Amino acid sequence: MKTKPSLSEYFANMRGQRNLTYAIIGELCDLHETSVWKVEHDLSVRWETLHLILTIGMGIKMGSPTYNKFHVLWLEDKAAKAATRRMGKGKKNLSKEAAEAVKQFREVVRPLNDSQIHKVMLAAHRAAVNALC
Repeated sequence: MKTKPSLSEYFANMRGQRNLTYAIIGELCDLHETSVWKVEHDLSVRWETLHLILTIGMGIKMGSPTYNKFHVLWLEDKAAKAATRRMGKGKKNLSKEAAEAVKQFREVVRPLNDSQIHKVMLAAHRAAVNALC
């Protein structure tokens, strides 16, 4: 019984058929070649990145059966990785109040540029230090 190819296997096969290197695809998409390499080595990539690689770098027409197969494989790959990820790995359990504060902070910071974010972070640090003293 033949098993269905994984996203990385399907990508490697398609890239090989088109005789494309990571560097060529990356250059066409204005991405670093490691972004392309990640797809073929079973590392997580955003759909937007894969879409760019497929349509611009590999010339696969959006909505074609090949494109749609990549999308299904990407969704399955993402779901499988999420299912195997350990709960709470690398994350601290926050109280509801702390989680809400983090959410509100992210909403404030999201539209800011780097310089503005730096100023907000310094002000928050000063306020925290003052509150603890």
